[in-house]
Amino acid sequence: MSNNNAQLRNQEEVTQFNRSILYWIISLGLPVLILFIPTTAHFTSHVKQFFALSLGAIFLWAFEIVPNLIVSLILPVLYMLLGLAPVNVVFSAWSNYIPWIVLSGMILTSIAEETGLLKRVACWCILITGGSYRGIIYGLTIAGVILSLPITDLTARVLLFATISYSICKALELENGGKSSSGIMLAGIFSALNPGYIFFTSTTQTMMAYQSAAKLGVSSSWTSYLINNGLITLIWCFLCAVILDLLFKSERNINSKAYFLEEKKKLGKLSLAEKKMIVILALIVIAILTEPYHKVQIGWLFPLFVGVIYLPGVGLAKPDSLKKLNFPIIIFVTATLTIGAVASSVGGSKFLADLLTPIMSGSKLYTLTSVWVFGIIIKFLLTPLAALATLTEPIVRLAQHAGLNPVPVLYVWNQSMEQVIFPYEYALVLLAYSYGYLSLKNLMKAFSIKLVFNIIYYSDCCAFLEANRFVLTSEF
Repeated sequence: MSNNNAQLRNQEEVTQFNRSILYWIISLGLPVLILFIPTTAHFTSHVKQFFALSLGAIFLWAFEIVPNLIVSLILPVLYMLLGLAPVNVVFSAWSNYIPWIVLSGMILTSIAEETGLLKRVACWCILITGGSYRGIIYGLTIAGVILSLPITDLTARVLLFATISYSICKALELENGGKSSSGIMLAGIFSALNPGYIFFTSTTQTMMAYQSAAKLGVSSSWTSYLINNGLITLIWCFLCAVILDLLFKSERNINSKAYFLEEKKKLGKLSLAEKKMIVILALIVIAILTEPYHKVQIGWLFPLFVGVIYLPGVGLAKPDSLKKLNFPIIIFVTATLTIGAVASSVGGSKFLADLLTPIMSGSKLYTLTSVWVFGIIIKFLLTPLAALATLTEPIVRLAQHAGLNPVPVLYVWNQSMEQVIFPYEYALVLLAYSYGYLSLKNLMKAFSIKLVFNIIYYSDCCAFLEANRFVLTSEF
């Protein structure tokens, strides 16, 4: 038996080694091939070097043959050493609020979870919907909408809802990969991801997209984004819940009310720590809603609210509260932002826009649909953050050239980043899938149907928004 185990381990090591070699060949070989493409008036040597270097980094991120942190550290330095952009451009990502709001959001979420407040909200939402199988799906959806405002870190939301969904499946002793367990796990994934586009600060993707679009004069306040996109996305969240309700009928009668009552009982009465956290979150909401008056971008205020947690008399944080945070993600986010900054500086964004414009220009509905389809295709090669950092500016240029309002085009572009068929396309979906209660067949079935409905729903909604420009209060 031990010899067989040793042989299996050796085979796995050989397979892993061969796979690693293939990944290295792709990651280094394709960028080298780009360097042999002849230069033109627009495809200059700097543009060529930028694409070669950026593509190599993106492949290394995707294949994870080198830790993402290492690639993220090296990429900006190589841009600088090769003279593709000056230091102030290469490291400009650190001078905007996105890395700081991501970090602050991670800390606030971690502290809120430690107080028990997040679990209490989830239990409350499921109990008010009855605790049945259908109630779990809609309860998780409601919780996702509520928590997408205070939890700005998308990874934290996925972890929270995947864990809650897994706990439900386990407590109810559901069959692994069955309709009931798959429906509940998918409800958790949808509840974490879908509401992220109701609020401007609920996903890094939205903030990154507007960061790139701002270079071309397209911007949005928190409130104008909510007015334009909030209701559309809220309806979409519940439409996805209906899809799950119809698609995955439970094999047996499920009543989880007793389970959630017990979980709520374990939490006890609302603690002083939870009350303090509610006050802090309420202050954040007030700061967000009053942004037009105090004129301070909300991203810069989040670090200040983190500081409030440590004030005398508040004391919500524990000594180990910061140790479990995923700090390398901050370096990764800034590295993807750097790609966009350098692309703009060397002319790479304009080059891509010139390539895309003849193909994707047409009627309003055609252009919106083309942007969505392009996002779906490009995500097979790039991570969502890398795609948004590199290609948002060309997409905005395309919209402006086609005479379209860029704001609804950005909505469609963002939505395309969330659509997958296979779990490997999106690390957060893969993370939730790894919990084990969701079968691959059911995941692909649900996400494929969601993908079809997404293009129909969002293209029509955004075409309506574009046609009624008075609805769009964003500045551009």
